Amino acid sequence: MNDIFISYAHLDDQALDEDQKGWISKFHRVLEVKLSQLLGESPTIWRDRKLSGSDVYDDKIVNEFKNAQVMISILSPRYVKSEWCNRELHEFYKAAE
Repeated sequence: MNDIFISYAHLDDQALDEDQKGWISKFHRVLEVKLSQLLGESPTIWRDRKLSGSDVYDDKIVNEFKNAQVMISILSPRYVKSEWCNRELHEFYKAAE
């Protein structure tokens, strides 16, 4: 079971320099470390690191956020325009009902 599901548009995690990580990757790491410090144990945080907008919407993603307690949506112009991201929001909402 996941404690947190991070929903974001992959374009928003592109690094500005080849030697760096994208800011969403950094956010994921900082969130994980800070919550571990506060809770005394590591939270389970999941985000899709592999699929791109052209890939088939996978049942794995649906299963991952159906089991999540919290969904963090990283809103951006690309996120709002993404059919995939909107589907994640809708599916998470349905699962929470």
